[in-house]
Amino acid sequence: MTKGWNHVLFWGALWGIIEATVGHLLHQAALPLGWLFWFPLAVGFMQMVYSQTQKITAVFLLPW
Repeated sequence: MTKGWNHVLFWGALWGIIEATVGHLLHQAALPLGWLFWFPLAVGFMQMVYSQTQKITAVFLLPW
């Protein structure tokens, strides 16, 4: 499971960096359409975690 956690941490960190950057730009542009960016982004990152770990529990950070 250690290998799986490495994937979770990598994609989670990348998600956080992108969310902070894009979120800042969306707030600067005063666009009220953040959900158009966040939903596909979140699904994409969760799909990457699942495809690399093959464990649905890794997507939700469940330890079992």
